[in-house]
Amino acid sequence: VRLAVKATPPNALVRIMNIVPAYRDGIELEPGRYDIEVSAAGYETYREWHELTVGDQVLPITLASMVPPSPPADQTGKVIRDRLRDGSTGPEMVFIRGGRFQMGSPLGEEGRDDDERQHEVSVGDFYIGKYEVTVGEFRRFVTVTGYRTDAEKDTGNVDGCYTLDRDDKDKSWTWREWADWKTPNKYLANQDSHPVSCVSWNDAVAYIEWLNAKRAAGTPEYRLPKETEWEYAARGGTTTARYWGESADAACAYANVTDQTRHEGRSWTEKHDCSDGYYFVAPVGQFKANAWNLHDMLGNVWEWTCSEYDEGYGGAESECTSKNNASARRVLRGGSWFDGPRWVRSATRSWYTPVTRDSLLGFRLARLK
Repeated sequence: VRLAVKATPPNALVRIMNIVPAYRDGIELEPGRYDIEVSAAGYETYREWHELTVGDQVLPITLASMVPPSPPADQTGKVIRDRLRDGSTGPEMVFIRGGRFQMGSPLGEEGRDDDERQHEVSVGDFYIGKYEVTVGEFRRFVTVTGYRTDAEKDTGNVDGCYTLDRDDKDKSWTWREWADWKTPNKYLANQDSHPVSCVSWNDAVAYIEWLNAKRAAGTPEYRLPKETEWEYAARGGTTTARYWGESADAACAYANVTDQTRHEGRSWTEKHDCSDGYYFVAPVGQFKANAWNLHDMLGNVWEWTCSEYDEGYGGAESECTSKNNASARRVLRGGSWFDGPRWVRSATRSWYTPVTRDSLLGFRLARLK
């Protein structure tokens, strides 16, 4: 028997696993069963037994690509999931076609801060997480690696993670140090479908490095979104204060915010005049997506970006800062379930140091096309 394997891609490696001689096109073999493996970087490995009889045998084998094709230009909002090395699937990522937009807020926008200078920026094509990274996703990382978060290590002279707490319902809320990602507060069971919180910028980067090690060859690396990417994606093509329009009181259909749910006549901050049904954090994806198929870009938890905070928008918003730049302030975006209308806007900015963590902070992923 003479065997020729016609593989796609043509640079694929062909091996016959149950014999010693190396494969070559036209290799002569005895009739029988052969364990044939075909592999190539960026493709799923093929391995099957084949029965070879007399005569010339040609086996056409096309490998399945592990690199998702880029969506067409008109398919902003299309969701893809990478196949990882271990056979599992990666997070749901939404394709965003790049472009130019006005970043920041106009002078007359209600709730505007001085660090929101409006200016035109360009953004390239990228993917961003459809949802915030969840407790369940973060738990898998910790289970496999044994990773301990900055809160669990009491990094930075803080005992755990800051969380809103009170001794009983008649007492005032206050910030206290004790929580971590497994128990960000004592009033709500932390479900796997909730966005992970009590994670520092360092913790988010550690999770991403673990996920990148699981990528199939040829797929782009995950990272945190740049500040420009975050706002461009959050706006979803809009120029209004929020991606659903100007009205703060329409928020409850689109975002988990401080609202009228169980307000009990008391207020810890300015509330939205609506009820979203959640007193604390909500499972991801419970509210309407923006025009580009992204959920919870405003509200639920603040989201880390990879960019260094620059009050004057001098260009850092378009870059990722190095994790070795430990003193640089990192930008946070999006507001949280705790925040009133002035903080729940597409242009709102905040910042913390890389080791800071509290029960309002989480993150979502990004990656290049």
